[in-house]
Amino acid sequence: MQNGEPFIVDAFVERVTEVRYRNEGANLYGELLEGGLGAVLRIRDGGHIVIVTERIQAYDTQAFRSMGINLESKALIHVKSSNHFRTSFTPLAEQGVFVVDSGGFASTDATKFPFTKRATRILPLAPLDKNEWDSQVTEECEIAFRKL
Repeated sequence: MQNGEPFIVDAFVERVTEVRYRNEGANLYGELLEGGLGAVLRIRDGGHIVIVTERIQAYDTQAFRSMGINLESKALIHVKSSNHFRTSFTPLAEQGVFVVDSGGFASTDATKFPFTKRATRILPLAPLDKNEWDSQVTEECEIAFRKL
């Protein structure tokens, strides 16, 4: 599954460095993460993009702080993660956490995945009208109660 179209942007390389830090938040506290070679790219209006050569998750704000990014000065912080980031980054989210579907394996739209070996319909993946929905729910409840 493709992770979406390439993101093309004009950027200035601010710094290139080895990415190595320990998480300081509650999620994997003290864990050493090594991202290989990393770069901080500056885009228009003071925005930054951090890229690394090794696949690691941004579990912790140290993923950015270790690269010299002052997160408190940012109006928007985008973390390519579905849940791991929340413990460390939510305290910075004065306006809330917004989930954005960027495609790939972390898509928030389960209908995009090519389910080929499921035994039954998975709700709400199958499009159902109200009658079909009610029938499906009734059937599932009857099956569940038989097992009791």
